[in-house]
Formats: sequence, structure tokens, C-alpha cells
Amino acid sequence: MSDVNTGDGYTPENYMGANPIPAGSTYSTRYTGVPEGYMPQSTGGYSGIVSSTGEQMPFYDLTKDAGVYLANMSDANRTAVLNILYSKGFYGSSTPGNGLSDKDRSVFADLLWYANTQGVEWFQAFQQLGKSLPDIIQQSGYSRRQYSVSNPADIKALVQQTSQQILGRKLNDVEADQMVMAYQQQQLAEQRASSSIVTQAPGADVFAQQQIEAQNPAESDAMKYLGFADQLAQMIGAM
Repeated sequence: MSDVNTGDGYTPENYMGANPIPAGSTYSTRYTGVPEGYMPQSTGGYSGIVSSTGEQMPFYDLTKDAGVYLANMSDANRTAVLNILYSKGFYGSSTPGNGLSDKDRSVFADLLWYANTQGVEWFQAFQQLGKSLPDIIQQSGYSRRQYSVSNPADIKALVQQTSQQILGRKLNDVEADQMVMAYQQQQLAEQRASSSIVTQAPGADVFAQQQIEAQNPAESDAMKYLGFADQLAQMIGAM
């Protein structure tokens, strides 16, 4: 990562430097970026990663897993994650590519390395860095520009309301948070577009409906059928 100044000297490098790997072996476990036998404090003595559900997992392989995880994300989630890493300064003076470029994989590998040092899954490390690192406004001879996105709490409430209507249940927090980030990235993309003709991002309710139906087609169709059956029963009862 390039050392990009945030205005107060705080960069991704500064932040990660404040979370150093403890002294021990001078060489890294193959491809993980951490010393052999390294045990993160959060894992309670386990040399690896402990997932949010308590499952013990091996450290991420930085040479392979970055590309695999990126390739298996939806286009919306991949764009959201990389754009947020970009806003935090992980790309330095570069910009995100198509999501699968060498630079994209290198940046995501930086995130996986940080997850290894903390002993958590990449998404937990991503959230931690997202809260701890300030946004960096890229200035390349241009005036400072501010971007505006909808309040995440408002989007999440609407996402959960829409999910309840479409699926008959709420999404889990991870799914809902990912959808919030994806919607905010659509809003940012609209504001960053250089074209004179820009299509506005859809309303949060429309976006949530499209994403929920696309990601949960079977449940969505089942709820539509139940709704139709209920209406039919009411019509028959009124005859």
C-alpha cells in the first residue's frame, strides 16, 4: 500500500503498525504473512483464525485466497468492498480495477494479512478497519470534494423491512450490512461519474427489493405464492 497522508499523518500503514506481530520466529508461515506458530490474542491460544461463529480456521493464504475470495463475491459486493478500501487509502494513488486485477488482489491480500494478525475472518477485519481508519479524500490537483451517502441505519431498517415483506424474515446482520455498503457504493459511483449524463441510483427500497429477490429467488417465489393464495382465499370467501 502506498503511504497516503490523511491530513493528520494517519495512514493504513500507521494503523497496522500500531498492531505489530509479536516477537518470535523471524520467518513467516508459508504464504500467511505471520510468524510460524503465531497465536493472535483474539483466538485464545489457537494458531489460526477463529470465525464469528467460533469455528477454528487456518490462516489465509495471501498468494491464493485473495483472488479466490474476490472471484466468489457478487459484482455488487466486490465493488463495495474494494471501493471502501480505496477510500481508506489502500490503493494509494491507484484506483480499483475490474475487481480481479493484480492491484485489486494485492490490496485484498493486505486485508487478509491484517485479518491473520488479528485472528479474525476478513469481513470482521474489514469492518474493524472501516471504523478505525478515516476516509481519505484523493487530491490530485483537484479541489477537495465531499460525497454524501444515505445514513446506514436508515438503509438497514428499510432493507430489513423489505426482507420481511419479501421473504417473511429479516436478513442476518452480515447480509444486511453488505447490502447497505453496496447501496452506498452505488450512490458514490453516481457522484463520482465524470459523464454529463448520469443515471441516479435507485431508491433504497427498489435496490433492496431487487437484491433480496435476486439472492433469495426460492424464498421470494414462495412468499409471492402464499400471498396469491391468501388473496384467492379471501376472494372465494367473499363470494
